[in-house]
Amino acid sequence: VIIKATKKGYVPGGIHLHIHGINPNPRQKIVLKQQDEVETETKTVEDSEKKADLKRANDLFNRKKFSEALTLYRKFVKLKPKKHEIKIYVAHCLLGMKQYAEAIAAYRTCLKLLTGDNGSMKRRESLAAVYAGIAEAYLSQNQLAEAMTYFKQSIEVNPGDHILTYNVAEILFYSGKIDDAIRYYRMTIQNNPDFPNAYKRLGYSYLNRGEIKNAVNYLKKYLEMSPDAPDAPEIREIVRSLK
Repeated sequence: VIIKATKKGYVPGGIHLHIHGINPNPRQKIVLKQQDEVETETKTVEDSEKKADLKRANDLFNRKKFSEALTLYRKFVKLKPKKHEIKIYVAHCLLGMKQYAEAIAAYRTCLKLLTGDNGSMKRRESLAAVYAGIAEAYLSQNQLAEAMTYFKQSIEVNPGDHILTYNVAEILFYSGKIDDAIRYYRMTIQNNPDFPNAYKRLGYSYLNRGEIKNAVNYLKKYLEMSPDAPDAPEIREIVRSLK
């Protein structure tokens, strides 16, 4: 025999009961769970599954499996369309897949969610990442002027990021704007004194300006920081020739 029990606000329950004809039947107890308890448990399971999927997406992204990561990230976008962090990773994936026009469009969608609210550090970092992503998409297509514009906007939002200032310095250097390049290489060192490439590039910049003493000093600093770098023998030869 199945005995059922119901109560408003609770999930219906029941038990299977074997009826004894002679011996007294034991007392039975039906415990009902409140509806919100069941919903909470279900939500906990769903949240755990979502976290596992997000972890998998991040792992795929870190392993540069951008297409697979993109599929998972897009599922999360459908669930939380206003979650800018996930949309940024969608754009990052497109950039990694070299779909530059699509990546720029995706980053611009993120800008709409972020622009006008850059008060918190986390929001500023997200906004800087979006500007930098657009800049890299343009840079990958050799559109240096556009790349420069967005790298500078990224630096304005997050001036302490040494990679951003270094990228701007590199664009300026290869564009022949040596004085401006030196300024950004110096900013890079100020942001991160332990970044050896900035010293090397600063040395090359001074060499371009004919300032031999400064060039030698910065190239020697690079060698002190990276004595086993692949280009160290070449740099040592340059330093010897300049003395």
